[in-house]
Amino acid sequence: MKIINQIILAIVQATTELLPISSTGHLLLASQILKNPIDQHYLSYLHFWTALALLTYYSPKILKNLKSAAGRKLLINIGLATLIPAAAGAILADKIEAIFYNPVSIALALSCWGIVMIFVFSKHKSKNTAALNDKTDKDETENEMTQKDPKNSAMKISETGSNHQAKFSHDTQTDNKSLSELSLKKILLIGASQILAMIPGTSRSGVTLISSSLLGLDWRSALDLSFLLAIPITLGAFLKALVFDFSQVKVYFSGGYILSGIICFGLCVLVLYLMRRIKSGGSMLFFAVYRILIGIVILLTIGVD
Repeated sequence: MKIINQIILAIVQATTELLPISSTGHLLLASQILKNPIDQHYLSYLHFWTALALLTYYSPKILKNLKSAAGRKLLINIGLATLIPAAAGAILADKIEAIFYNPVSIALALSCWGIVMIFVFSKHKSKNTAALNDKTDKDETENEMTQKDPKNSAMKISETGSNHQAKFSHDTQTDNKSLSELSLKKILLIGASQILAMIPGTSRSGVTLISSSLLGLDWRSALDLSFLLAIPITLGAFLKALVFDFSQVKVYFSGGYILSGIICFGLCVLVLYLMRRIKSGGSMLFFAVYRILIGIVILLTIGVD
């Protein structure tokens, strides 16, 4: 593979692996444009750099959790959750690839899961909007009371202010459970949902965010869980390829591979930084629409003869 193609695929992999838009679909589209078949061993190599970026970004949080019993329990639960998709992958990976690894299936998965994301994450947006409208209406009412009767209204506002603020803080969150409050059962269910991501075009992070939201996890914690679960999964994909074809390890030290790995690492860290700046699940509607459009593009360009 040419170095320029390696770099392009590294950019595509890094910018789509951690987003809920499916790296497989984009890599398929890129490989068709470049007229270069996807080298699965090369992609496994990029998984190492993705895992390294995740470990680098989340190392402070991981180290902090290691210092407390509750934190260690959480990390153990996350580790246990990865065993379910890992076991399913060992049994079903070849069969699923044989059935679903084709342009039409990938395009349909992209679009269908985009529709699912619209239904799930529109709830976040609608609840936030309703809560903000409620707060605006109450603020306007309080302002009117203050203008009409400053003395009496001041006392009423002070009595209800703290309760109203607490309610607003609760309402503006679609879910109200943090990652530390999530039970082992629910973490295992979220881990099991990643079996669906074995179907090309689905998106591991997308499925994790959807299942986390449906099971009552707050948005920031859902992001953290998605990325923490990705560490053993991406690292495992790299180690699996390394064990089954160790003779390929020598190419890891070639200039093209090293440059691609560094680019992948840097872009993954950037994606993590930007994703952590998203404040609510409602923002996922952009990615949902994008998934539908890219699925249509694949069908129009390479999926339909």
